Amino acid sequence: MSFHTVTKLATICTKIDIINRLSTGESSNKIAKDYNVSGQRIRQIKKENQQLIEQKVQELLQFLPDVVETTKIDLEIAKKISLEGKKDLNTLTPEKLQFKAQTNKISADIYRAIGFYPAQAQSLFIQNIYNDNRKQTVISERYMKFLDSMAEEDRTEDIESKDSF
Repeated sequence: MSFHTVTKLATICTKIDIINRLSTGESSNKIAKDYNVSGQRIRQIKKENQQLIEQKVQELLQFLPDVVETTKIDLEIAKKISLEGKKDLNTLTPEKLQFKAQTNKISADIYRAIGFYPAQAQSLFIQNIYNDNRKQTVISERYMKFLDSMAEEDRTEDIESKDSF
C-alpha cells in the first residue's frame, strides 16, 4: 500500500464515513473501491471499530419505526404518481419522476438492509446482528407492539379496500 493510500484514510472524517457506511451494512469491498484502497484495509478499520459500529447499528434501529412510517407514506405517494402516469404521461413532471426514483432507491435500500436482496454482505450483516444479540432482546417490547399495530392497520386497510370493490 502506498503512502498516498494510507494518508487518504487517515482523516477522522474519512474514518467516520467508513464506520457509518459499515454500520448500514455496506460491503467492505464497495467502500474500498470508493476510496481506492484494498478491502483488507476497510476490514481492518471494521475490526478496530467493531464496538462503535455495533453501537451505531443499535442507534439506527431506534429510528426504525419513524422510518417505516415515513417510507409507507412515500410509497403511497409514489404509487399515486405511477397511477397518474398510467392515465396520462403528461402528468409526470421531472420532480415526480425524481421522487419516484428516490422512493424506489429507498425501497431497495430497505430490502438490502434487511436481507431480502440476495447479497452475501447483507445476509452476513443480518446474521452477525443475530449472532451478536441472540442472548439479548434485540427488539424491544414497545417496538413489537408497534409492529403488531402496523400489521393490524394493514389488515384493516386490506379489508376496507376489498369491501370498496
